[in-house]
Amino acid sequence: MRGTDATGVGTYGSCLTPMDAYGLNELPVKSMQRLVRAVVLVAGVAFAASAAAQGTAGRSSSIVIPVAAKTSSFETETWVRNPNSATLEVDVLYYEANGLPSPGLVNCGFLSIVANSTTSFKLGTQCPSLATGSHFGLLILRDRAAEKTHSFGAYSRVQHVNTNQGFSIEGFPEHVFSGRGTGVIGLKRIAASNPPTTAQPGYTPNCFVASLAEPVNYTIDVVEGFDNSVPIGSQITGSLAPHQMVRYVDIIGAAGGPAGDKQNVRVVFNSTTAFAPYVAFCTMQDNLSFGADFRIAKSNDDANITKLLTRCRGTSDPDCTTLTNPATYVLSSGQQHRWSMFIHHPDHLRCDVVGPNSGDLEIRLLAPSPSGSPVGPPVAGGSNQSFFYHATGSRNSVPNAGGFQTFWTLEVGTREGVVLPGPVGYGLKCVSGSGIHLGSGTTAVADDF
Repeated sequence: MRGTDATGVGTYGSCLTPMDAYGLNELPVKSMQRLVRAVVLVAGVAFAASAAAQGTAGRSSSIVIPVAAKTSSFETETWVRNPNSATLEVDVLYYEANGLPSPGLVNCGFLSIVANSTTSFKLGTQCPSLATGSHFGLLILRDRAAEKTHSFGAYSRVQHVNTNQGFSIEGFPEHVFSGRGTGVIGLKRIAASNPPTTAQPGYTPNCFVASLAEPVNYTIDVVEGFDNSVPIGSQITGSLAPHQMVRYVDIIGAAGGPAGDKQNVRVVFNSTTAFAPYVAFCTMQDNLSFGADFRIAKSNDDANITKLLTRCRGTSDPDCTTLTNPATYVLSSGQQHRWSMFIHHPDHLRCDVVGPNSGDLEIRLLAPSPSGSPVGPPVAGGSNQSFFYHATGSRNSVPNAGGFQTFWTLEVGTREGVVLPGPVGYGLKCVSGSGIHLGSGTTAVADDF
């Protein structure tokens, strides 16, 4: 029997409900309706999350798998790699999602992984107390030692127990999640043909949010339009206690959006609890095969002081153009200020001297310093230049970096032929494509450019 439940997700005569495609649900349609309503009422309708994109440097002593599942049709298998020279014990901390029969921490014991090896486990085997039915939630793997300094890596896959239909989810180091605002792009809701076909299977976007060790208040906004500025429905708000997860089937409908097809949809998550980290992601469901993909919510900027896209010093306004009063940084004739800057190359960056005295000052960038030298060679800016733009090139092309992202030097001095009337204040504004850090302290040296 084909049909559509109250969430707008079709069941299409299969014994699988739509969330089975994610290994996250097998409840009958009426039970699904009750569960979704319960999640909406209890959680205040949504959950926000924030995470930086997954990087290739994926080892940590605490790894988060954003969602793991165990149903009669789908199950998560997780692989854990111990790169250490001794056996590693890892706690398996599985937190069942809100709205399910037994939300919260489930006893899953720990893994013992011999040196330089990889082991795997299925959620239902590792957590035998999980009863029959549908289970999904947050999975955290953590070094079990008293001093949790042993790093490892992890990867997971959710797939059908018979057909192997499924999708993969990387293990994220716990520290990459923050309270930054995030978003998922490219979502759509498209009706299937009747019956669904490969050409027109139908698509449904479903979104999840979870807290980590701290409670989180959050908002979710669903938007569309060429600049993602047109709201769909109303803002969703809610709260989570530590280590909780909520799910929104058809996020467009959950926000009160109208029925019908929608494309180029963006879901925006924000935390209203200062600094509290959270996890957010969406899945795009194919309503014919119940295949899906996984999309972690990504922040515009990283909550990492070495990777902010804009850095300003000595200014007091959001545009970084008005100097502090009194001036924080003051330069005299014949004097030069030396700044330390951390650059994540390959990168492209621009730095400007700002303030009313910028026309009397000059700026330059120096590459990483060779061994035994305080600074490296100048690569951008220079005499009588009030700004510089620099493309660093690849890691291996940066002088003295040895393939590492590392410290560079920025210098500010007085232009040739200019005699300053006295000590003058200035500020700096630097913008970057990959994220930079600019120290707050300077070293005064003799002016040499």
